[in-house]
Amino acid sequence: MKDGPKVEGGASPEAIGPDDERPSFVMRWRSRINPWVVAFIAGIITVTFIRFRTRYVPDAPAAMGELRIAGLDGLAGIRIVGVVQSVADAAPLGTLAEKLRVADKPITVVALTRQPNLALPAGVVAVSLTDAAATMLDTDLRTLLRTTLTAGDPARHGLILIDAAGQCRGLYGTTEDGIDEIFHRSQHILRDDLAKAKGDA
Repeated sequence: MKDGPKVEGGASPEAIGPDDERPSFVMRWRSRINPWVVAFIAGIITVTFIRFRTRYVPDAPAAMGELRIAGLDGLAGIRIVGVVQSVADAAPLGTLAEKLRVADKPITVVALTRQPNLALPAGVVAVSLTDAAATMLDTDLRTLLRTTLTAGDPARHGLILIDAAGQCRGLYGTTEDGIDEIFHRSQHILRDDLAKAKGDA
């Protein structure tokens, strides 16, 4: 049997000589990169950039019907209304007014009260509530609740959301969850109003 070609110095025929072309830096590293790691990093970057575009923004609450509240006509824009009989009743309205002030949202917080000298939290506007107005409001609320098949007594709902057109946009509780919900829902209405005004301009 004949031996293969011999190379001086005992080097292998496949060995790369000093004058031969060597693999580039990119080619050497590409062979060491795990494709799963590359896919994972690309996924993180993609999700990070598209997250704000896929964020779900709830629709504004639907209009339930008009509420006849004397004294609110002079207050323009979106209003959050609560019936106040004592300082304790006014506390949730004060919390809302502060949250809206910090967020710089042009939404008015109103206290309907029979006591004109009642001390109210900063940012809460007082509107006098007569016996006739209270009866009319109670009648309207009961009609709205019955029409929309919403369970419960209107007296248990302490906060009323009213849009710029005078339409009721929901009744909310005075608990922390209720305050947080009406705070965000009022901004959804404001968002739609601003978008409509921009479209009409």
